[in-house]
Amino acid sequence: MFNPEQISQAQSLIEAQYQSFNTCARALLQSSASLVDLQLDTVKTALATATVASNQMLSLKDPQDWFSLTAAQSQQAFDRAQAYGRQAAGIASGAQASLSVAVEPLQGLFHNLTRK
Repeated sequence: MFNPEQISQAQSLIEAQYQSFNTCARALLQSSASLVDLQLDTVKTALATATVASNQMLSLKDPQDWFSLTAAQSQQAFDRAQAYGRQAAGIASGAQASLSVAVEPLQGLFHNLTRK
């Protein structure tokens, strides 16, 4: 049968797993919420930018102005895309760090159990 030490180890492992899974779930929910917020902000910005761009296009009188405007808009779009990438990478990095912290106690427990 099982001795008291094995039962104690099993209880510790179950508690650690519960805490780890709970922490992982919280980290994933927070990361998902951050990504949704980022997406919503991106959509709002894109709609506002499209409105401004269409109004600017309608007011153009010279083809040279069109080239200047499209070049400026392209640069702004590129800058927004880079900012989006940095923010998304920051969210992913934060999620990875949170998940790493969450599984550390389990790694230690599994390591101790396999050494015996």
